Amino acid sequence: MVGRLNLSTAPAAWQGACPPGVSVLMLADEADNRGADIMSEINDGKQPTPPTGEAPPKSNRQTWSIVILVGLVIVLGAVAVWSARRERVSTEDANRDGRADSWLYYDAAGHPTKFEKDRNFDGKVDWRDIEVWDAAKSKARVVRTEVDSDFNGTFDTVITYNADGQMVKLERDANNDGRADIVSTYDQPNKPPKIMVDRNGTGQFEPATPAPAAAPRPATAAPAPPAKKKP
Repeated sequence: MVGRLNLSTAPAAWQGACPPGVSVLMLADEADNRGADIMSEINDGKQPTPPTGEAPPKSNRQTWSIVILVGLVIVLGAVAVWSARRERVSTEDANRDGRADSWLYYDAAGHPTKFEKDRNFDGKVDWRDIEVWDAAKSKARVVRTEVDSDFNGTFDTVITYNADGQMVKLERDANNDGRADIVSTYDQPNKPPKIMVDRNGTGQFEPATPAPAAAPRPATAAPAPPAKKKP
């Protein structure tokens, strides 16, 4: 089947493709009426519709709208995850100077995770407890304590606790070089600790020298001075 297209009513792109005054013939298979339908739509000034089963091409605006929507969903999801995981904190002002001097941190479930304190009220944290939640006992327990014993802004003492809350190790940086040089290990409850010392800062520890024993006290009291005779 042969048909003649009316370019005056055809889409602008079609009109620009052909010089003025040129007729366009279109061939169509007689077994398929789609060609005739297309010519009829063009001659009537309509945009040809795609065949059944074929979606019309998406415009750039539609594509960018989808990209923006997907990006927005990803951003909102990330914000939700961050909000669920972030810590919450409660503060206390013990000396009523208008500044917080202790902080208790909680996880998203409301369980304590950390406690910090400014013991000398100089605006610097000098005590920190690291806590974990014990589900079996339904309470938090301290697993580690960090202390700035000389208030110089550097934590110099670390204490480690076992699951029963008993101290098992104490590490001390006595010379403030950033490394522990005294390590006390508490292997047995109610027994003196095992103390190891790095005397020269090389990382080599050796047992601490026992402190000298105190001088023994006299077994008996000094004799009383003789009584004065009465005149």
